Amino acid sequence: MEVEKRRWVDFLLHDASNYIQGARGYIEILKICGDKGKSDVYIQKSLEQLDKLIELLDYANILNKIEKKQLSLQKIDVEAYLRRFCTPESQGCVVNADSMLYDALDNLV
Repeated sequence: MEVEKRRWVDFLLHDASNYIQGARGYIEILKICGDKGKSDVYIQKSLEQLDKLIELLDYANILNKIEKKQLSLQKIDVEAYLRRFCTPESQGCVVNADSMLYDALDNLV
């Protein structure tokens, strides 16, 4: 288990560093560039890189909670949640998803 944990930490640090370097690179271009039109593009790209980093860290936090068994059980209306992704013309609640969705739903029950 310790080897697996170390592998995960290495993976997380590598990917986090990639997103930070991406955002940093776009910001450095902004300092040099000065072109308003291009600046907006690089600002957007920097924000996207930082959003990816936040998503990655959120995912790591979820995995950490699962490993430490720090999950809190509460009643959640899954049907209401899934309805957000259904179209009015669909019968039932059909969503476009990978078959791994079945695994995720099985784990909920």
